Amino acid sequence: MPFEFCLSNIKNQYFILTIFYFLVSSLEILGDFIGSIELVYITKPILMPLLIALYLPIWKKQKDLLSKLLISALFFAFIGDVALMFLSINEQFFLLGLGAFMVTQLLYIIIFSKTGFQIKKLLKLKSLFVLILFIVVYVALMYVLYDKLHNMLIPVLVYGAVVCLMGFLATMRIVNHLSYLLVLIGACFFICSDALIAINKFIFSADLIFIQPMIMILYVVAQYFIVVGLIKSYNQ
Repeated sequence: MPFEFCLSNIKNQYFILTIFYFLVSSLEILGDFIGSIELVYITKPILMPLLIALYLPIWKKQKDLLSKLLISALFFAFIGDVALMFLSINEQFFLLGLGAFMVTQLLYIIIFSKTGFQIKKLLKLKSLFVLILFIVVYVALMYVLYDKLHNMLIPVLVYGAVVCLMGFLATMRIVNHLSYLLVLIGACFFICSDALIAINKFIFSADLIFIQPMIMILYVVAQYFIVVGLIKSYNQ
């Protein structure tokens, strides 16, 4: 049967961790949806460690620089996740979360630039068009946010540039089609998740109804797709 055939091609550890990751993600999103802080506090800190565990077989086999960078990126994403949980206690946790996620984005930039990226590809018309598209997205979002940022202007401008560069470099990777597609979708979802966070916080004063579940749906799928896409890059 097709289902049995699929299972026979997936390592048990990989399959179980994937199911568990999306189960925990669903519980976290449910916690956001119903306003259960306790459920969010229990589930959210588990998400990135699960993705690290998912990647560990590759790390044990390869032990290369990219594996170290990815695990580091997920570790800083874990710090960002935990920091943003405590926004209601102190707004300074937003800066901590922003800083942690910026490190994650910078590490993704390095990873993407080392997985088949070629400078000469920048000269192609398609690449220039994609670069202009990301610049337009960045300028449009910053224009919308500009008057609301105040003392957060510089951090948000810098973070926005970094995350858009991450997205652009995801389009420049030269790898197998599946790896390319998964990472690109993940990067785009990550940008959308961050954009929703900024719009909700600075324009709507975090008052948008049900926006947090949408942010988390985009985020958990983004991180999973990036990790799995990078795993697939070894299957050349």
